[in-house]
Amino acid sequence: MKTIFLIANNPNISQTIYNTCNNLQVDNESIIVRFNHVEKRTRSLFNSRTDILFLRYNANPPLYYHGLGLNGLVYNLASSKIYLIGGSKKLYTTITNKYAHHFLDKESVDRLWKVKSASSGLVAITYFLDRFPDYKIILVGFNFHKDQRKLRYHNFAQEELIIIKLIENNYPIEIWN
Repeated sequence: MKTIFLIANNPNISQTIYNTCNNLQVDNESIIVRFNHVEKRTRSLFNSRTDILFLRYNANPPLYYHGLGLNGLVYNLASSKIYLIGGSKKLYTTITNKYAHHFLDKESVDRLWKVKSASSGLVAITYFLDRFPDYKIILVGFNFHKDQRKLRYHNFAQEELIIIKLIENNYPIEIWN
């Protein structure tokens, strides 16, 4: 089965998962996805392969998109497709020729799941379930920030329940944690 691997920005991914990812033979039809700033510990997962990078709009100039240009990351991932989450269409149009391949409307995801502010992960999962229905989605290192929930802008407890319900309803999702 074709697979999409969504890699969480989790610095505490277990050594077992780390080794599993780096020893796995991933075919060319599978997709490796990373988010925003790309946590240092996770950069070498899947032997540093990145097919898609999701960047979240954060409205803080000069970057605007969280991770865009951070330590030259986007430049280092030149072969990756860049998906931008949220922000204005005008800003998207300004930078699309240079970086972006797709624009995702975060607010429509918020409305769909009835959440205050969907995380990049939930936006990506929603996108891939809709656009790639024949793929299995593996959430690598997703712990829904259980150790930091009070410090976050998103409702990760609610997002975890959404994912559990999707799995219970036979959506092709697995969590590797």
